[in-house]
Amino acid sequence: MQQLLPVALRGLLPDDVTSVLFHLGGYFRELNAKVLYIDNLEKLEERIIMTLCRMEMIFPPGFFTMMVHLVLHLATEAKIGGPVCYRSMYFVERYLGELKSNVRNKAHPEGCIAESVLAKEAMVLCSGFLGVFKAWLTSSQGLMIMTKHLDLLLDQHQLFFQMLEGHLESHEVML
Repeated sequence: MQQLLPVALRGLLPDDVTSVLFHLGGYFRELNAKVLYIDNLEKLEERIIMTLCRMEMIFPPGFFTMMVHLVLHLATEAKIGGPVCYRSMYFVERYLGELKSNVRNKAHPEGCIAESVLAKEAMVLCSGFLGVFKAWLTSSQGLMIMTKHLDLLLDQHQLFFQMLEGHLESHEVML
């Protein structure tokens, strides 16, 4: 976005508007870098002031809300907090959104989330087991090992599947 938007709008908008967009994109690109240097951040603070002044000459006053003003303080925040990639909440919010999408009964959201996480873990376990099972079937020695030790493997996993079955039956009332 920081690199493609100004290039895409280069021929569509006047030169003064695209130059402001280039400067704004460069500001955000440098702020989102993995390594930040204090002297570069100080230069960014000075440059963004000039960029926002140029934006005030181009865009109407209704465009400048509090959010546009907060762009000034991003470099100072980066000085205090460090690189954005190490303090970004995007991944946490995305995982929480995934958990929230698993809620089917709004009266008991924690039960729905727990059940979906348990079902996902069971699928991972079963797919891992099936992957090993498939690898055994492809080799001739694996076929002999499989016939000898299949009962042992099934006994080991049978307890887990009984627990899973009992857990799902006890939570059917909530659904």
